[in-house]
Amino acid sequence: MRKLNCLVECALVVTLAGCGGGNNGSPGSDRGSPGSGSGTGSGSGTQGSGSGTQGSGSAGEVTQSGTVVSFLSTEAVAGVTVTVGSRQATTDANGLFSIMVPSGMPYELVLTEPSYYAAVLQDLKISRDVDLGDINIVSTTVASALLSDLETLGGISRDPTLGLAALLVTALPPCATTGGATVSITPSGPNTRAVYVADNGTPSANTTTSAEALPVHVIFYNVPVGSVIASIDSPGCKQLPWPVMAMEVTPGSGAYTDTGNAQVEAGDSVSYLHVYLGD
Repeated sequence: MRKLNCLVECALVVTLAGCGGGNNGSPGSDRGSPGSGSGTGSGSGTQGSGSGTQGSGSAGEVTQSGTVVSFLSTEAVAGVTVTVGSRQATTDANGLFSIMVPSGMPYELVLTEPSYYAAVLQDLKISRDVDLGDINIVSTTVASALLSDLETLGGISRDPTLGLAALLVTALPPCATTGGATVSITPSGPNTRAVYVADNGTPSANTTTSAEALPVHVIFYNVPVGSVIASIDSPGCKQLPWPVMAMEVTPGSGAYTDTGNAQVEAGDSVSYLHVYLGD
């Protein structure tokens, strides 16, 4: 566990569904602006006509953009396939992507790359162009070390036919803290385990959530495959009912709606969940 703890203390910046863990500046600073014809304006990570990018969308669609970075190093990850329904885009050398999504309709964002665990984000809904900021994906090497710690803390081996889920807790005013809460995931099975993250960002034997502003507060493993939803019980705040209008990742980046719905998959995949506390 010492090896992983050192790694995570150095760079635990997941993000999450609702997984924004970084600041990419204001939208459009290096993505260009939409233009006429088959693509968008110039700039890296746009939807121009280059290899691995996506053409222009039709009426009733908006642009979802973001930056994919590696969980451990926070370095940009190129060549990640970003999928929304039947559409795909590919991250450029700076980890940037943009993809057209249906305006005002829930959608699932899936990130895949052969040397990383797939990332499945909780369903979102947007009505204008939105930049999610940094989205972290976990390399298979780091995931292997993480799973070893989870099994030690959870007291049971990971079943690869079941799923993994990482949960972020956000306290929205007037709720002042994410600390002291317990969480659950539905459905769960007899071998489903929840491992709470300590204040320093490492998996721990704690039984409630940290009050620190961490990118991930709880990791579930051995979760039944399929549709799931996370719940939280806080001593001082209430869970906001779904759907939740989330805050902008950075000023001007565009607010989005979190539906609360998510999919958990078996094998080398992590689903990123997000719950919100309010008054």
